[in-house]
Amino acid sequence: MVLAGPFKEWKIISRERQKSLFTLTYDYDLNGGNIHEVKEITIELGKRLFRSHSTFTKGGQPAAGLEVAVGITPTAAKPKPALTQAKGGWPAGKPSTKKGAAPA
Repeated sequence: MVLAGPFKEWKIISRERQKSLFTLTYDYDLNGGNIHEVKEITIELGKRLFRSHSTFTKGGQPAAGLEVAVGITPTAAKPKPALTQAKGGWPAGKPSTKKGAAPA
């Protein structure tokens, strides 16, 4: 089994008050071959979960027959958020006080 390490690249696709969409790119070495993953993540305001969609390629082609496992790892300590609203760090930007205004 190959575990995901740190992502190699990131890109913000859209950043709105209600929803943010970004991609993370990973590269894996699997039995001497390079597997490339592009993970698209959507975070929506007011939802407890996020949407994640991954595309795996090998040599620029879809990685047919690749076995993939997904899971959640619990932590012993209570995690502390790196970004909080008080620090002005939500992924969707700072909420505006003006009705209909875009985030800062």
